Amino acid sequence: MKLYLGAGQKRLDGYTHVDIAATDGIDVVHDLNELPWPWDDGSISIITAEDVVEHLNIDLISFCNEAWRVMKPSGELLIRTPHHQGDSSWIDPTHRWHLNEQSFEYLDPERHWGRTYPQYTERKWKLISLGVRGPQNIHALLMPRKPGSTTS
Repeated sequence: MKLYLGAGQKRLDGYTHVDIAATDGIDVVHDLNELPWPWDDGSISIITAEDVVEHLNIDLISFCNEAWRVMKPSGELLIRTPHHQGDSSWIDPTHRWHLNEQSFEYLDPERHWGRTYPQYTERKWKLISLGVRGPQNIHALLMPRKPGSTTS
């Protein structure tokens, strides 16, 4: 199963569309702040979360911990969120988080911040791709690591 979290009006072929609001084309209505999410452990192959994590009450680590729980070991998590230096991070009054691309490094034990603060989470990720596209958005592609692993 592939999830598109915070889908709003956008649709992706082959995805289950998830949003807090029941609108046309939304397959699952769920508040992502409410944990656990309504999917079984290891049941999801891809999660796409565009322009959603910055709106949540839960922080990035809590969001990624829950994504890790529902992901298959070979799964992929794609997150797009406004960069804290971009105007779009600050003009939307519903944004709760203003992130830097280094925020994602806390999730990967092979990155500086992940090595420095390993206690932040037991659920580790491998950052496959991380960067800022255009002046506004962080794009992060992550894969879950096996429990206790720092290499895969």
